[in-house]
Amino acid sequence: MNSDKQEETKKILIMLPRQLGDVLLATPLAAELRKQFPAAELHWWSHPMAKEILNDNPFLNEVYYLPIWDKKKYKKTFFLKKFFLWLGYIFSELKLFLKLMLNGYDIVIDAINYPRSSLQAVATFAPIRISFKCNSVRDFAYNKLVDRTKLDEGYLGYTRLLLLEPLGIKISNIDPLQIKLNLPILSENKINPELWLKEQLEILHAKEFVVMSPTSRYLDRCWPIEHYTELALLIIREFNVPVVWSRAPGEEEYILKVHHNLIKKLRLNKIQENYSLLPPLMTIREITYLTSLSLGCVANSNGMSHFAVASGTKMIQLHGPTVPLNWIPPDTKKYLGIQKNTGCFGCSSNICKMPRHECMEDILPIDVFKKAVELFALKKE
Repeated sequence: MNSDKQEETKKILIMLPRQLGDVLLATPLAAELRKQFPAAELHWWSHPMAKEILNDNPFLNEVYYLPIWDKKKYKKTFFLKKFFLWLGYIFSELKLFLKLMLNGYDIVIDAINYPRSSLQAVATFAPIRISFKCNSVRDFAYNKLVDRTKLDEGYLGYTRLLLLEPLGIKISNIDPLQIKLNLPILSENKINPELWLKEQLEILHAKEFVVMSPTSRYLDRCWPIEHYTELALLIIREFNVPVVWSRAPGEEEYILKVHHNLIKKLRLNKIQENYSLLPPLMTIREITYLTSLSLGCVANSNGMSHFAVASGTKMIQLHGPTVPLNWIPPDTKKYLGIQKNTGCFGCSSNICKMPRHECMEDILPIDVFKKAVELFALKKE
């Protein structure tokens, strides 16, 4: 897009509601658009759950959060009250549609192409509407389409920038090593992690720690609990470095299993139980800041691994059905993907149909340990 066209562009809308990892992986879109259109108003359309990611983003002028109808929340609500609440929700939806229609967007970039987003893209009447090819019906909502299969040709934080190519912004001119996931960490986000960490490390007379994130939305993306705790034991026993278990809201039950499993191992090895550290539930920005203070993070292919990338810490990501190329930044000095290369692996399914979940089970703790020692520069005191 030439300079005259850039000056004419007044308003741009990015549409991507969720999941949190996907929203974070799309933040380079905002950074690159701001670079190319410095004077334009840049807006984002998202789910309220993404507030912690998008609020305070330095590249965005405004974020619109979708009205949400939570069936579970109103399940036991009296019928008449529920009816009026539902009318309020419908009014909020219509209000958002009207706002989209009247905002006068020049460019709309729909990074998800859902039924809801395609309707709202049309409602903007923007002269340029961009999305990935997805559905023969929904694709009519856009006048610029990008081949969706190209998303899988590299790190998603980078390949999603293909959506900018219809604007004349060539992805080949963007250095993938310069791509940053933007998650603003404010001074108030540092208080709780620093206080908690100071207290825990003083008890252990430790200065450093490693973060592990053993959870996932999909159980079949999880490295076995026994493997995680065996890896943690190796690190603690060899280097006197405590392990902090990272998790998101709703993952408490699973993380407690991991934490208690490690405590049992520590007891058997006559090691202080406090080397297994389970922090209080923190906000996304707080856990990201806590991770930034660590030697490194070991994680499944999950949302927390993307927050680890945003934190700037080193990371080892464990893959079974998922493809490392798509989820790990290309900087091999900081990020490493581990995946077996024989038998069943990389099927991209969220449900394992094999008699044994070999793609994750056959990644051995000792092998991950050796990689962690090297990447995290673990040293004996």
